[in-house]
Amino acid sequence: VAQLREQSRRLSDQVQALTADKAAAERNAGVLSAQVKDAQEELARAKAAQAGAPTAADSTRDQAEIAALKTRLGQAADALTKLQQAQQELTEANTRLQQEKNALAAATSAPAAATDNRYPIQNADKDSIIANLQRDNARLNDEVKRSTMELLALNSQLRTLRSSAPAGKPAADNAATAEMRAENQRVDSNNERLQGQRDAAVSNAENLAAQLREARTEITRLNQQIQTLGSTRQSADAASDQLARLTTRAEEAAQETARLQADNARLAARVAELEKQPKPAAADDTLAPRLTQAQQAVDRLQQQVQALQQEKTDLEKWSQSLEQTLNERNVAAETAGTATAGLQARLARTEQQLADRTAALTAREQAAQRLTAENSALAGRVRQAEEALAARKPAAEDTGPLRQQLAEAQDRAEHATREMLALGEKVAAEHGNYLQAQARVATLETELHNAQRKPAPVDPAATDDLKRQLAEANAALEKSGVTVAELTTANDRLEKQAATLEGARRELAAAQSQVTDLRQQLEAASKPAPEIAALREENRRLRQAADETAILRVKAEQLARDNDQLAGLMAGSRRDLTQAQARVAELEKSLEEARTIRTRRGDDTARLHADLAEANQGLERLNATVAELTAANDRLEQDLDSARKSTAAALAAQSQAVTAAQPDAYKMEISTLQARVRELEGQIEEERGNAAKEVATMAAQLTRTRETNKSLTEANRALLNAKQSEAPVVDKGEFDQLQAQVRDLAAAADETRRQNQRLTDDNQRLITERETLAQQLTDARQVATVLPGLADEKAALQERLEAVGAQLLKARQEVDTLQKENADATAQLVAGKQAAEKAQADLAELQGRTTEAEKAAESHNASVAELTERPAALNS
Repeated sequence: VAQLREQSRRLSDQVQALTADKAAAERNAGVLSAQVKDAQEELARAKAAQAGAPTAADSTRDQAEIAALKTRLGQAADALTKLQQAQQELTEANTRLQQEKNALAAATSAPAAATDNRYPIQNADKDSIIANLQRDNARLNDEVKRSTMELLALNSQLRTLRSSAPAGKPAADNAATAEMRAENQRVDSNNERLQGQRDAAVSNAENLAAQLREARTEITRLNQQIQTLGSTRQSADAASDQLARLTTRAEEAAQETARLQADNARLAARVAELEKQPKPAAADDTLAPRLTQAQQAVDRLQQQVQALQQEKTDLEKWSQSLEQTLNERNVAAETAGTATAGLQARLARTEQQLADRTAALTAREQAAQRLTAENSALAGRVRQAEEALAARKPAAEDTGPLRQQLAEAQDRAEHATREMLALGEKVAAEHGNYLQAQARVATLETELHNAQRKPAPVDPAATDDLKRQLAEANAALEKSGVTVAELTTANDRLEKQAATLEGARRELAAAQSQVTDLRQQLEAASKPAPEIAALREENRRLRQAADETAILRVKAEQLARDNDQLAGLMAGSRRDLTQAQARVAELEKSLEEARTIRTRRGDDTARLHADLAEANQGLERLNATVAELTAANDRLEQDLDSARKSTAAALAAQSQAVTAAQPDAYKMEISTLQARVRELEGQIEEERGNAAKEVATMAAQLTRTRETNKSLTEANRALLNAKQSEAPVVDKGEFDQLQAQVRDLAAAADETRRQNQRLTDDNQRLITERETLAQQLTDARQVATVLPGLADEKAALQERLEAVGAQLLKARQEVDTLQKENADATAQLVAGKQAAEKAQADLAELQGRTTEAEKAAESHNASVAELTERPAALNS
């Protein structure tokens, strides 16, 4: 596109140059027409006068005019040459344009691997570039048309000039007239030649315009192909993204299925353990609320399962709509032509993979839902059984106390039954007493009424006696009423307890039936033994990894012990260096004594020999220390190599275990362990480098110590020579040399002391890092040991619910993304339709221009025919 734009710019410049040349040629043609007209007027005047021989002035004037005409004719020839050169340049530019167009068509005919990197120009930039090229082509066409019209106008002017010339010859032409006629003939021939060249230029311009129209048509077609390929590529990318998302969801569903199977196996094992435990004969009062809570939990889980099923139905509908959308896009992509065959094949493969993955995902989701339902039912039943057993028997060792409690509960129930029967009998007796009291009260009231009706004499004593008996009867009646109320309350309480016990018995019977069902389901669930075997194999590999971690810990402890030995050797080296410094101080004292000429020959010689021997012994010890450090370093390198291999093996085993099971928790723990092992390996490498540096430093120190001993030996030899010579005065040069050597030795001793201190600090740091490494390895082994026991049922269920929620959220996000992509695709389709309509309008306009160009060509051919006939008429 950039090359086409540059070519259009060059063509525009050439057209402008041609326009300027055409204007100059038009001006020259106007001048020539004026001159021809003047010549014709002169000729007419000459014919009218019919004079004899022309005068010399007339001849001179005619010759001057002929010379001027020749000059102008040469100028016209030069202009014609320039026009030919411009025409040649236009032809070359047209050839280059055709080559670039072919190259662009070849580049756009293989879009099979259209990716984002092969579309560096955005759609908006492409549209703007295409629009600019179309405008430039339209402008060039207008200029070519305008140039053609101007050339036609010039041609008509030439025809007019030729037709206005006289047809016949004068009767008596002189030599000047003949020469003028010949010049006119030459001018006519030149005009004819110029007309032919102009016609050729017009034909070339028309060819160029046709080629430009073809190029614009090709650009429009390429633009449409680019838009089609862009939409197809976006559809393929969207399908690829959707395939990747569905693949991820399928993997997550597979992981969820594996997790559910593991939960099912654990629940089956738990049910087996519960079934092995003895069943109690009765339950206590706390069984009913716990069973109610368990039933509520089961209801909640069922609601969650229903919600998941609803979400699964929505996902299936969405998948069907997605498949329909992809099919529609596939149909739209197939209409793109042969240029999109590769992308169509890729899209078909992607759709096939998408359908396969969708079917696999649906099957896995159904299996996961079945497992979820089964696990939920098993979990509910296990929780009920566990709660029932937890209320009666939390563990096998508590069977005796629980049985005792159950026996006590049965005794209490029987005692309560007996109390209820006794209370019933007591209530019946009290009720009989109450009825008797009421009958007696009624009898007394009847007697009182009878006594009141009879007007017999009243006995006050009998009346008082009756009142007293009535009060006692009322008091007994009230007491009986209170007793009856208490007994009624106790009876109600006992009835409630009996109902509770009856409900507990029924719930216990239901729990026993559920345990029977669980046993049957356990037998059915224990059939997929390979998965359980795989999990056991995974646990075995994890235990092996833990054992290898323990081996690594032992090796780390061995490295720590070797480091301690190295620290001891370094301490011995430091002691040797301290002794060497002490010997240096003694030698300094000896030199001071030599300076004061206090030569005690025998004692000093013996002492110097002893010092020299001690220095040699210290050197040997330092050499032995270097050898030991080198051996320790070799051992450390071997241990590090073996530890690295063991770590690699442990990581490989852990990677295989993770590949077999692939739970998220295992992945996280294994990645943490791998990161930690890499960190430990980096620390070990750093420590090995530090140990190598320390060994190199100690070797340098030993070299300096050897040089120091050599200097001491030379100083001792010089001192002995000085003492043996018994010179009264020591040579000042030798004394200064010895003093300089002593200063060098003191500086070397200070440097050695500083290096020893640095080595001590580094050793302490290494010891600290070794301890940290050992602690980290201990933690890693604990983590690896804890890995097989991460299967907590409640946490697993919670994780599963969270994973399902995350999957639903992710599915909703994918639905939103697909809706947005659908909207974008619709917008692109509308834009493509608009571009197609615009292209059709441009095509119609080009057809109209082609018709006009054909008409202009016909008129031009007619003009050429007339111009061809006119010279013949003039010659005749």
